[in-house]
Amino acid sequence: MESIRNNISYFAKLSGVFAGAFIKSNLLGALSTIVVFIAGLIRLGKEVSVGASARASEFPFMVAAFIARPVGATLLLLVLVISPFIIYGLSSRYAIAKVAGKLLKDKGFSYLDTLLDRLLVQFKNLQPQALRTGVNWSVEKLKALDSLKHSSENIVTKKLVGFALKKVSLDEADLQDESFNLAELIKSRVMNTIEEMATPSLQLLWLLIGIQWLILLLIWFTGW
Repeated sequence: MESIRNNISYFAKLSGVFAGAFIKSNLLGALSTIVVFIAGLIRLGKEVSVGASARASEFPFMVAAFIARPVGATLLLLVLVISPFIIYGLSSRYAIAKVAGKLLKDKGFSYLDTLLDRLLVQFKNLQPQALRTGVNWSVEKLKALDSLKHSSENIVTKKLVGFALKKVSLDEADLQDESFNLAELIKSRVMNTIEEMATPSLQLLWLLIGIQWLILLLIWFTGW
């Protein structure tokens, strides 16, 4: 009973790590996007009022902005439309990496090994001959991901394993080898993937933010 309570408490902490990292990354990206978009609108607004005031009365603001500054208005619109999707993806990756790092630090590879034995049990009886084409492997991987989704494991753990499993490839695997063990190969590659991503970084998010501010500078200081 005590062990169950400890596991529940620990996975609650993992969920907190995931949520904290996800929110932090999203807020950082959202703040930059909002500031850049508003500052860009202010600059385009000056162009509209000075160079296209007559047309601004006949068309919505953004249409007038596109007429006055087509490149700048397009870039600003892309910042608003595309950035949230990229930020969401990068935030998810960062949060999962934080969970991977904490899980390996606290529990080590032995815990992960046992966890994967339980989650990847369906691969134990799968014959290599059924996976000789990439299509067959893709189908089996989708089945595994669906099974993982409906398992009783903690949702954060499922996200971590699912993210790693999506990256698993059977390239260079000798499916003709009589001693080939699919479950062990998949487990090994999933563990390697989790280990590789266990060092979280916001570098890609900072790169996106840098691009956003570069676009803002172009809007403010060029005639695009």
